[in-house]
Amino acid sequence: MLNTLIELAKEATPEKRRRIMSHVTDLFVIGADRYKTEELALFNDVLEKLLAAVSHEDRVKLSERLAPVPTISKELAMSLASDVIAVAKPMLETSSVLTTNDLVRLAKVKSQAHLLAISKRSQLEAALTDVLLERGERPVQQSVASNEGAELSKWGMKLLVKQSEKDSELRETMLNRDDISMGELDKLTDQLPEETRKRLKLLYKTNQELVEKLFREADKIVASSKLQRRNTRIDAKASVREIRSGQRALNKVFSSFALSHNILDLAYVLAELSNLEQKYVTNAILRPDIDSIAIICRALGVGDIEFSGLCQARCAHLKLPKSAAENWESHYAVTDEADARRALTFIRLRLNALKEDAA
Repeated sequence: MLNTLIELAKEATPEKRRRIMSHVTDLFVIGADRYKTEELALFNDVLEKLLAAVSHEDRVKLSERLAPVPTISKELAMSLASDVIAVAKPMLETSSVLTTNDLVRLAKVKSQAHLLAISKRSQLEAALTDVLLERGERPVQQSVASNEGAELSKWGMKLLVKQSEKDSELRETMLNRDDISMGELDKLTDQLPEETRKRLKLLYKTNQELVEKLFREADKIVASSKLQRRNTRIDAKASVREIRSGQRALNKVFSSFALSHNILDLAYVLAELSNLEQKYVTNAILRPDIDSIAIICRALGVGDIEFSGLCQARCAHLKLPKSAAENWESHYAVTDEADARRALTFIRLRLNALKEDAA
């Protein structure tokens, strides 16, 4: 079978070669999870040999089909990943067959377009991001910085903070990363325009005491709140997955929980998306002051109308008049989203520091 297919491909017209490749690929992809080792080896061998006999367009289609398949051979994966960018892109972005060492080898010699594709993978180890940052031009560096799954070494972090001095977009991205230190946050803040810098430092100072209260009082307030998880058709964990995958909008999920006064599940969703512990978010929702929950919600992009629903739920739980909700809504309306994102980074860092000190 192997030799027959290869010989047919060599002698056939481009259209017949395309059909042979398509047929073999279909058989491989359909049964990739149940073929025996020797059968997988056979299919991989056929595809490796057919690769040189098909057109650029066929290689692009092959790469797109095989990128999600975990049982293709290393040789086939590397051949496709080393090809021109249109062919290589799907493999570089998603193939689980390619190891960090494989990707480092490619990143050291391939084009900027290849580096950009690698930078979009869901997980990147520091050994790889170092190479991407060292060889990569601005688009690659920006892509690495904005990738939540990209691990940065001390050198990589220092480089990006330094590059942020002359790149406002990169600076904004770095200000939103979860893994920066307080020292790096201070350096990035000092790079901001004077008016923004002063406003943000005042915001940090204002939130310093608030963060300490969130930390100290979280367990006590949550324990005394007598909150009960309400029966709803929406599963909080499923909602988070759908928001992250783009299947559902945060504002729709937020409204559903807020209107049903389901504070616990709402706190879970906000905690997962903001990378904070749920008890701190629950505390922020239950506190009489609005500052901390307003920062969290605005940083995540919750709309004014949706936030109004939470204000109504807060009033009901805290037994406050409707006028309180109106005041909270007015406060939220003038909360700047960029400032809120920066303040959320500060809150996250301070809570982590307090937790480490208390350990």
